[in-house]
Amino acid sequence: MTTTIVHFLVNGRPERAEFRDDCSAAEVKALFRAAAEASPRHVLKMFASDGHRMNISPKMRANDPESVYRLELVAADQSRVGMPQELDSMEDRLQHLESRVMEEVGGELLCDLKKQVESFKKKLESVEHLSWMGLFKEHGHQELSKLSQKPKSPELSEHEERLQVRRKYLNMSSLQVTEEVREHLKTPIFDNW
Repeated sequence: MTTTIVHFLVNGRPERAEFRDDCSAAEVKALFRAAAEASPRHVLKMFASDGHRMNISPKMRANDPESVYRLELVAADQSRVGMPQELDSMEDRLQHLESRVMEEVGGELLCDLKKQVESFKKKLESVEHLSWMGLFKEHGHQELSKLSQKPKSPELSEHEERLQVRRKYLNMSSLQVTEEVREHLKTPIFDNW
């Protein structure tokens, strides 16, 4: 795979785009569209240093910073004129609602919510959330294990315990389930507890 590096000016500022020759034309256009900070409804035109118009595609020739191309944002696609106004209106309404929530609820509650989300993310990244499936036993439940009649096994290291959890999970996930059971699992009346 070869990489093409294109130097160009957009709104008077120098930019540089780099793409591989296996990129699609849409990907290359999206790259230049992002550099021009243009939306998909805008029309872009690329001009060579001698003023000739160029096609924006993966077949563009590489250039050096001395012979920069010029990218221009020309116009908006008129077939989609009504849509941007609706999007702008929705964005304004969303910003208004966000500011009202911040005013009414307060930043403290929002910070608490963010902390809870971060805590939940950390929990999901560990294997401890698998305890509801009986795969992981927290150290706090050792009192319950004393009541059981099972012979006491030697303490496992954290790594060994995780490997054991993984093996149990893989055994459970390899079970074959009938189509009827799969459909039942998708219904709102299914309760995993």
